[in-house]
Amino acid sequence: MAAYLIQAEFFHVGNNTTGALGKVLEECIERTLEGSRIKTVVRFFDDSGTLAQFIIQSKVLDDEYIRLLDELEKATDQQRQEIYSKLERVARRKRLADLPAQRLSKKLDSMRLITRLGCEIAVERPPDHHFELARGDELHELFEAASCAKSIWLFAFEGTDLLADKLKSVAYAM
Repeated sequence: MAAYLIQAEFFHVGNNTTGALGKVLEECIERTLEGSRIKTVVRFFDDSGTLAQFIIQSKVLDDEYIRLLDELEKATDQQRQEIYSKLERVARRKRLADLPAQRLSKKLDSMRLITRLGCEIAVERPPDHHFELARGDELHELFEAASCAKSIWLFAFEGTDLLADKLKSVAYAM
């Protein structure tokens, strides 16, 4: 199995219960005025492929759900019940594979392991969003930011350069 490069984006604003976009915007403005980040972005290698497979499976289920919704639009009345059943099954599989606590747990476990093993972590730097290798003295801060995140987006890429500006995407999970 090929090694993957994982990009984890930890959002410090909004979540599924925040509601209106206006509330998320208020949080963004408040954090910006405080000098706090809206999100923390890190990259690291997933040599085992475990996290990448989780991301890929999540993307497959999302694509299947969207495909079924498209089918539903074109379906006859007789076909709709079968499609509704398929949608329910895909949604159930997605919930089981994509529980927010499970996502954060997997990610935090990866961050703990990476920091313990001393693996390289790249961190996105403002204002131009370039990546630099994280300094040893900021690993604890990155772990804390990850553990306090309200939501996470995970991306799997092909590549061997943590600092690359352009990477070939494999899949994402949000």
